[in-house]
Amino acid sequence: MKERRYDVDWLRIIAMLAVFLFHCTRFFDPEGWHLKNPETSLPLFVSRRGLVWTWVMELFFLLSGVGAWYALKSRRAGEYLRDRVRRLLIPLYTVGLLVLLPLQYYFEQITDRGYDGSFWQLIPHYFAGFKLPALTSSPFRLLPIPFAGHLWFLQFLFIISLISLPLLLYLKSDQGRRWIERLSGWCDHRGGIFLFVIPLSMALIGLRSVFEGSHTWADLVWYAIFFGMRPGKKPS
Repeated sequence: MKERRYDVDWLRIIAMLAVFLFHCTRFFDPEGWHLKNPETSLPLFVSRRGLVWTWVMELFFLLSGVGAWYALKSRRAGEYLRDRVRRLLIPLYTVGLLVLLPLQYYFEQITDRGYDGSFWQLIPHYFAGFKLPALTSSPFRLLPIPFAGHLWFLQFLFIISLISLPLLLYLKSDQGRRWIERLSGWCDHRGGIFLFVIPLSMALIGLRSVFEGSHTWADLVWYAIFFGMRPGKKPS
């Protein structure tokens, strides 16, 4: 019988509600976005940044890592990869590529670029942004799509799921489990939990000083660290 983590289910619910409210308020903050209200609110922007923005995507990647850990308990590596393709790539390159992202691209061009043509006139320009996969300064080129929009999460999540698979398989092994137990023992000491600050600090200070902007390799590594955090035992 599979173990059900209701605490993880509730965290997923909280994350979904938080990201829904987060994006609903984007219409009214002073930052640039796809669509903006004529009147904006600085207090709303500050409170949203302080209360939601600092943790919500990190929680999504953490929960995705928890799901990957439990998926590998009952699946082999090949089955796990096929499941990631089915859950991430197929939605991205079907409904995402052909339905959701063109609309978002259209509204952004109207709001931020001064475009005044029709939706169908813009479609060739949308697909012109598609490029072949390549290793560049942007992780988006590994899974190319004309316009990432809000589906950058699917791109990042698939890349992280793929590159982290050898580590996850190692952690499932006897040697990997001994390493986890050793790390857990260190964390049991006073202040030991702050060991996890070390890789986060390296990504934040080291990589983000090299890769500027949003959704860069620095962000990919940052989210990968949260993805790789192994879930603890179910509380009694």
